[in-house]
Amino acid sequence: MREEKLEYSIQEVAEKLGIPVQKLRRWDAQGVLVARRTDGGHRRYAKEIVDGLAASSLGSTMDRYNDELEHARKALQEKRRIIQLLLESESRYRDLVETSHDLIWTTDSQGRFTYLNGAAYEIFGLKPQELIGRCFFDFEAKPSHLSNRRFFSQLKKVGEVKNHTTQLWSVDGTERWVGINARVAHDEAGGVMCIRGTARDITEQQQAAMQTEYFATHDPLTGLPNRVSLHKSVERALSLHEKGAVIFLDLDHFKYVNDNVGHRRGDQMLVSVGESCVKWPKAWGARSSGWAATSTPLWYPVPCGRRPRNSPMPC
Repeated sequence: MREEKLEYSIQEVAEKLGIPVQKLRRWDAQGVLVARRTDGGHRRYAKEIVDGLAASSLGSTMDRYNDELEHARKALQEKRRIIQLLLESESRYRDLVETSHDLIWTTDSQGRFTYLNGAAYEIFGLKPQELIGRCFFDFEAKPSHLSNRRFFSQLKKVGEVKNHTTQLWSVDGTERWVGINARVAHDEAGGVMCIRGTARDITEQQQAAMQTEYFATHDPLTGLPNRVSLHKSVERALSLHEKGAVIFLDLDHFKYVNDNVGHRRGDQMLVSVGESCVKWPKAWGARSSGWAATSTPLWYPVPCGRRPRNSPMPC
C-alpha cells in the first residue's frame, strides 16, 4: 500500500496557493509560513497546513468572486434602469418639443441654426432641415436691423434675453412679428458653446396693439391724428428743440352745413379737408372737435380763429 504523502515541496505549495516561490521563501525567512529543511536543504511544507490554507483561500476567493458578481449584476440592472428612464425622458421631451406651437431652436456661437422644431414652418415658411445653417438675421425686416444687432450683442454680454420683439419676412413675403427668448450655453472654458431659445409668432397680438394705439391717437372719421397725438408730437418737438409752426384752421360756416344738408354731408366735408391736409409736404394734420390743425417746418404762434397773411390755405 502506497504511503500517503505528508509534505509538499515549495513548487507544489506555490501551485496550490497561487503564491510565487520567491514570496514563499521570504515567508519562510520571516516566519510567516515556515518550511522544514531536508538534509539536502530543500524546503518541505506540512500537507495538512498547506491543504487548510488552500481550502481557506479558495473559499475566500469564491466568496469574493460571488460578491463581485452580485455587485456587477446589480450595477448592470441599475444601468439598464437609468438608460430606460433616459430613453423615456428623451421621448417625452421630443414629443413636447415637436408638438409645441412655439418655435424651439438652437444655434451655434455665431447664431446659425443647428436645430429647429416643426413650428419653424409656421414662421419662416420653410421646413426645419431647410433652415439649418441660416439665422434669424437672414429673414429680418429692415426696421428691425439695429434692434436685432443690439439683441445679439446683449445676449452674448449677459447670457440671457427675454421678450425681444422683432419683425421677420417669411419666404412667401408675409411680414411677421416674433417674440424671442434666448439663453447662451457655455463650455468648460467659459466660451459660447451654443444658443438655445424659443420664438413665438405674435403677429396678431402686435397688430391688435398697433390698432389700439392707432385708434387712441387718430380720429376715426378722418384718419387724422387726434388731440392726443398732436400734444405728443408738439411735446416731442419741444423736447428736441425743433423749430416748426402750429396752424389752427377754422372751417367757416361748418355748422351751417350740418344744419342744412345733414351731418353725413358734414362728415364728408371733414374727410375731404383731412385728405387735403395730409397731402401738404412735411406736415401732419390733426382733428380736434371739428378743427383741423397742421404743422409746417417753422414755428410761429397763430391766434385761434385768425389766419396770418400769406399763410397756406387749407384746401
